[in-house]
Amino acid sequence: MKRRRVLIAQIAVLAAVPVVIWAYAEGPIAGVAGVPGESDCRYCHFSAGGAGSVKVAFPGGLTYQPGVTQHLVVTVADPAQIRWGFELTARKASDGTTQAGAFTPGSDGYTQLVCTQQAFQTEAWGNSCPSSMPLAYIEHTWNGTRYGQRGSANFQFDWTPPSTDVGNIVIYVAGNAANGDGGAGGDNIYLAKYTLSAVQTNQPTISKVLNSGSLQPGIPAAAWFTVEGTNLSKTTRTWRSSDIVNGNSPPSSTVSASLSVANRPTFTTSARP
Repeated sequence: MKRRRVLIAQIAVLAAVPVVIWAYAEGPIAGVAGVPGESDCRYCHFSAGGAGSVKVAFPGGLTYQPGVTQHLVVTVADPAQIRWGFELTARKASDGTTQAGAFTPGSDGYTQLVCTQQAFQTEAWGNSCPSSMPLAYIEHTWNGTRYGQRGSANFQFDWTPPSTDVGNIVIYVAGNAANGDGGAGGDNIYLAKYTLSAVQTNQPTISKVLNSGSLQPGIPAAAWFTVEGTNLSKTTRTWRSSDIVNGNSPPSSTVSASLSVANRPTFTTSARP
């Protein structure tokens, strides 16, 4: 992957020239959250593992409501380390190259947004990603590394899912538990991913089942019956006089609703949301 941001190398003027690649305390390059086909924080850090972890707390569990913002908390933990970092992104499960939603950095100054395009030639920072750089990553800032803080660190920010149901969404996150020496060695990198499914809002609820003739409980065999409730149909329809046949028969036209009784489909003539 081509990167506009250049790795900084410290070179000793010796016959054998050692090179030390410095880590990004000011925030990592885009594309190191562990998305398949991209990279992760081991791109710059020589991780040997460790006894820690990276985790994401979701307020609604592993679900999302289209267009409804969630406040996420990333926790990077390691009992031996003293400096912290992370990068996280969200992608459609059906297409890992497609961004799923937008990020808003927290107000504490510990997180920031970085944007890029699928070819990863350039990066940009700001409050939102331009259409020319649709891939969005939320990550730590310099202040967010909190040098000297032992045990763990939290990073908080908002994620707004797409406004429509795009199927499952995968959250990829890489956490860096660093030893604080400013170099790329001795830091422990942890990876995690979470799959979120869309919440089906406005679930139908049945409140009454009545005889259609008497509008009272009790339904004889082969009789019409009326179901009352909420969210029974996505279509709102106002009944008209032309809907009534022979004075008291059920409406003759249908709408987009269906009903099963004892796992058998019924003929539905009309419904109100």
